[in-house]
Amino acid sequence: MGAWMAFLSIWFGFPVAAQTVDAVDVGRDRITIRLDAPAAGAASFALGGPDRLVVDLDGVGPGGRSEAGGAVRTVRQGARTGGSRIVFDLTEPAIVTGGRFSDDGRRLTLTLRGVAPDRFARATTAGRMRFQPQLAMATVVPASSSAAMIVDRRQHATASIPVPRSRRGQRLPRIEGDADRPLVVIDAGHGGHDPGAISPMAACRKRT
Repeated sequence: MGAWMAFLSIWFGFPVAAQTVDAVDVGRDRITIRLDAPAAGAASFALGGPDRLVVDLDGVGPGGRSEAGGAVRTVRQGARTGGSRIVFDLTEPAIVTGGRFSDDGRRLTLTLRGVAPDRFARATTAGRMRFQPQLAMATVVPASSSAAMIVDRRQHATASIPVPRSRRGQRLPRIEGDADRPLVVIDAGHGGHDPGAISPMAACRKRT
């Protein structure tokens, strides 16, 4: 397989990823793509004339066996710049409704659903559905006695900061007005990207 991938790279003039597809299995309601190494990402979309589904894999080259089934008549693999493309030729309209990578990024499972021809036609104009592997579990790094930050290798972070207790018994300002008219208090926002007070209780209050 390694020699074949090197031949493709030289012959067609574009780089082919060292990682390859191990197997593609199609069932009645799902597609399972197994890889010999984690993928960098994937995307799926639908094409018409003839009806087919396409899966682009980033950082993974074509290879391995392919087994059709369900609404898929044949499975074809090919190299593309930066990865591979898998084409699923359909016997009847079907769309990908979701999917996810396994925790190690080496298996992509897509859910399939049969649809009416007009629904499939709309799917061909809906664009790509993207999938990203989640390769790390979150770990807690102690920051101080009063706060901690959760960090992982996916460059996502969540900070936890203690909030002081509310001080009760604060005196409210005296509000002057006519006793026979309702009182409307407007809590204006700050403008720009900050909408200001958005609580339904804080936006407007009426007092009779």
